[in-house]
Amino acid sequence: MNNQSCGLLFKLKKRLLGELLIVGKFIEKSTLEKALERQKNNNKLLGELLIELGALSQEELKIVLKFQEDLSNPTEAIKFAGGLRKKFGELLLEVGRITENQLEEALSIQKLTGKKIGEILIEKGYINYEELKAILLFQKTQEHRDIPKKFKLGELLVNLNIITKEQLEHALDVQKLEPEKKLGEILIQLGYAKNEDIQKGLTLQQKLATIALSTLITFSSTFFVNEVSANELGSSQQSKGRVQITAEVKSFAKLNLIKQIPDLIITETHLSKGYVELNNATSLEIRTNTKAIFIVFEGFGDGIIEEVEINGFDEPVKIGPNGGMILIKNLPKSIQYNLSYRLKISQYTRIGTYAWPYSISVSTY
Repeated sequence: MNNQSCGLLFKLKKRLLGELLIVGKFIEKSTLEKALERQKNNNKLLGELLIELGALSQEELKIVLKFQEDLSNPTEAIKFAGGLRKKFGELLLEVGRITENQLEEALSIQKLTGKKIGEILIEKGYINYEELKAILLFQKTQEHRDIPKKFKLGELLVNLNIITKEQLEHALDVQKLEPEKKLGEILIQLGYAKNEDIQKGLTLQQKLATIALSTLITFSSTFFVNEVSANELGSSQQSKGRVQITAEVKSFAKLNLIKQIPDLIITETHLSKGYVELNNATSLEIRTNTKAIFIVFEGFGDGIIEEVEINGFDEPVKIGPNGGMILIKNLPKSIQYNLSYRLKISQYTRIGTYAWPYSISVSTY
């Protein structure tokens, strides 16, 4: 079973550098092909060859490689939504999931029918339901999450060697006194950067956000995203004695796994039915000081499981063979879930005892 434990975590890290650079519009496909052709005659790394071709700077390569590691977890990928603030159709267009003609067609149908763009694109077969959910969650996150620090304009400009850390700190101090001004405007005003430098940073920011969105969509077929509300029964009692404070408190989410069955046992009966039903297989408690969290199931069920329906939240949710991400909103300070599963098994699954194929973690929204 260990040989199959590649799962989502491994797959996200294994997205090829060239693929990410094309998705982020750092390079053209023809440039990648030229670099790969050169690579056949030497032992140089792809990034090094792209720098030699003048298609990429050393600083850009370093940033993309670091960002590639940040995409090793879906909750990290979703955090970069803030850098790509566009409409639904434009987001799909940005990552090359639909064409301009397909978007125009969908918009024309929308004017006649009043249907939502996503619904129309699914009906036309241009996207699937899981891709729709992934991009809607990405889009919704844009409304509620600040850009991560390392993804902010100032940090990118430092990594591009356009400004120094000291200059960034000075500019941020000035911004505190003049909050109506944007950081880029202040950096230009102080003489630390030029207009084209700021534009370069903003463009890089959007390219990285495009890569993050593309990653989430790419794996949406095997790693499902869901959204449910928490059942707040008893939450009023938990909120008694709440003290109002003015200090900033760092958000947290902690998971206590009370119970988890260790094995997945497949019998001849399961093979004939095509699924396994497990009641009360997982019991977990979540404590948090926020109103929304992600529960992340990371799995290695490829070749064994096709999809899993989980019951125990306010409504049933589904995850793929490599897991799923569930956004839970309206949380009390503490809540417990008892989860049951219906696992649809693959036709290639054999009778036997397998290690439980999913790990569970939580992250603040």
